[in-house]
Amino acid sequence: MRPDRIAAIVFIAFGAVMAGGSYHLPYMSDSNPGPGLFPLWLSVILIVLSLVMLVTTRVRDAPLTKSGGDFGKVSLVTLSLFVFAAVLDFLGLFIALLLLLAFLVKVVEDKGWKLSIGMSATCCTVCYLLFEVCLRVPVPHGILGI
Repeated sequence: MRPDRIAAIVFIAFGAVMAGGSYHLPYMSDSNPGPGLFPLWLSVILIVLSLVMLVTTRVRDAPLTKSGGDFGKVSLVTLSLFVFAAVLDFLGLFIALLLLLAFLVKVVEDKGWKLSIGMSATCCTVCYLLFEVCLRVPVPHGILGI
């Protein structure tokens, strides 16, 4: 049996064990999510993705992605994540995230400026609405207070 199929089966089993363990935790507590919500959904996502991996590896000569990596791109992404972490408190989450995503789309993926700015602005807007408006989670606002 191929290693990727073995890995998919192991991940399915691990996801099932996680789902079983999280089933015993309360899913909701009063009006808030309980401690069982996050692990249950993570295990469901893990099982679904592992099933996709198991099904897609049945076809012998049709890889899901091209093999081999581009060391330069991996290095750029890693370096950009370190820079993001370093400037997060100074610039704030939304500006730092905007710059990170714009860099990744424009430089790493070599897309146009319109796409990189549009995608970055959309992702930052969604993050703002999710964390600041809906969840009211405190995030770093940085020097500009954004």
